Amino acid sequence: MNRRELLSNIGGISLGLAISSDAFATCFSSNYKPVFLSLKNIQLLDEIGETILPTTKDSPGAKAAKVGNFIDAIAYNCYSPEKQQVIKQSITKFEQLCKQTNKVDFLNLSPKKRHEFLVNLDKLSKITSNENTQYHYFKSLKSIILHAYFTSKQGMTTSLRYLPIPTKYIGDQPLKAGEKSWAL
Repeated sequence: MNRRELLSNIGGISLGLAISSDAFATCFSSNYKPVFLSLKNIQLLDEIGETILPTTKDSPGAKAAKVGNFIDAIAYNCYSPEKQQVIKQSITKFEQLCKQTNKVDFLNLSPKKRHEFLVNLDKLSKITSNENTQYHYFKSLKSIILHAYFTSKQGMTTSLRYLPIPTKYIGDQPLKAGEKSWAL
């Protein structure tokens, strides 16, 4: 590789990083426009997330962290086409099972019914994954929702303990009862 190719590659990488960082910064704004998923899918992911990680007196929930927007941005900017399809298929399967089970969309269920549905689906996903050694679609949805929440500002600073410049690394520090886990 010569110097011109190297400079060209560095320039391309820098531009890509600038575009990606702008895309992630805007996903938390109130006027976010979906780039990969539909607005309904983003609302669905927010509501699934809010059912898993609800707002409490101590911390905002997944909806406040805009997990749906984050998932939309990260899927569009970072995932391979194959992994993008897995996300879309997981959402479709989730919607189909919810309609089949409850006769209505997840968004139209009461909070209690949403919770019951997710608890039952989580149990089913654990059984199915153990029997088939395949990854159940709900596990992938739940995993990306948890990732989106706990890497958000709300998740890191209010749900977890966060020190931007920690003093030293202690890998196995016991927690007292009721203490929050560390973000980093």
